[in-house]
Amino acid sequence: MKLYVLNVKRYSFTSQSGQEIQGVTTTCINDTADMTKDFKGKSVVEIKTSDLQAWNLFTAVPAYYDVEFLMSTNSKRQTVLKLVTARLLQEQKS
Repeated sequence: MKLYVLNVKRYSFTSQSGQEIQGVTTTCINDTADMTKDFKGKSVVEIKTSDLQAWNLFTAVPAYYDVEFLMSTNSKRQTVLKLVTARLLQEQKS
């Protein structure tokens, strides 16, 4: 899936219960225009992962990436996407 990555942010904090929470949030724009009766344009999407290696996948930002996901379910039987790889397609020139 082709995405335009706007920014990538690492986070790390301790929850109120004492559990350490860390991960990476990637903010991007879906390159496919959404045209429905209630929406025009392109969607902004946040991809969150607890895999800190995702930080290293994005070598240039902002830029276009070909992103691959695996789909699975969590313990609540909800569909979740796992970021597998991100390949730089075109870096944004200043």
